[in-house]
Amino acid sequence: IRTVHAMARRRISIMGHSQGGMSMRWALRFWPDTRVMVDDVIGFSGSNHGTTVLRPSECSDGCPPADWQQIAGSNFIKALNSRAETFAGISCTETYTHTDEVVQPNSGPKASAALHTGSGAITNVATQQICPADLYEHLEIGTIDPVAYALAVDALRHTGPANAARIPRSVCS
Repeated sequence: IRTVHAMARRRISIMGHSQGGMSMRWALRFWPDTRVMVDDVIGFSGSNHGTTVLRPSECSDGCPPADWQQIAGSNFIKALNSRAETFAGISCTETYTHTDEVVQPNSGPKASAALHTGSGAITNVATQQICPADLYEHLEIGTIDPVAYALAVDALRHTGPANAARIPRSVCS
């Protein structure tokens, strides 16, 4: 964040997918000086509240640190979301999919990817809110999903987070 901000000489936008969606939030949470450098945070199926797919008991024989960190209720998740999830002056767009097989739960008010607290402007959008038949899953939302791409572009082109109402339904085809 510091390097790109210095090169750009203006506030920057940062994007992340899956655990990368949490990494950028980690920097903003624990290095507060970076907050004034960031305009937009755009996440694609970030496991912001962990995942219920993997349980600690399944790691008894050992798991990579990334797996431990993404378990719902892990110390990493608790620290990441301590105090506030977003910060004043930063627009946050979190795009997720109901067909995500990794970041779960993936729907409803407790969707793991969704952001809820803090003073940043927040938009949480499931791709199915725009295209009900969208079947792109965890890996694809960060790479080839046209709905996720349209939301990211919308967030970058407008002040504030993405607005699902501005996304043309033509992205569904």
